Amino acid sequence: MWILDVKNEKYADKLKDYETVWGKISTQHDLVHYLLKYKYTENWKREVRENYVPITVEQLLEIIPDSYEVTYLDHFTLPYIAWQIKNDFGIELTRQRILS
Repeated sequence: MWILDVKNEKYADKLKDYETVWGKISTQHDLVHYLLKYKYTENWKREVRENYVPITVEQLLEIIPDSYEVTYLDHFTLPYIAWQIKNDFGIELTRQRILS
């Protein structure tokens, strides 16, 4: 399971700090939120409290009025971030594309 993969001895203190502020990692949203910030060790006390992902793509789509039509939605992880996460945790973040 991917949640178990995030447990890396090198970053154990960061995971503990993150879970103290944000709670246990139990969803993909939580996981990505942690993975976007674990490398910022110099400013960790500030970074751990910042909300990088205040809403999910799905939540954003829910608040778009019906009078608007989403014709293309594409989101992905920057290649360097994806490489670093794969290197540190063995987790491969995949690209999603939604077309309508």
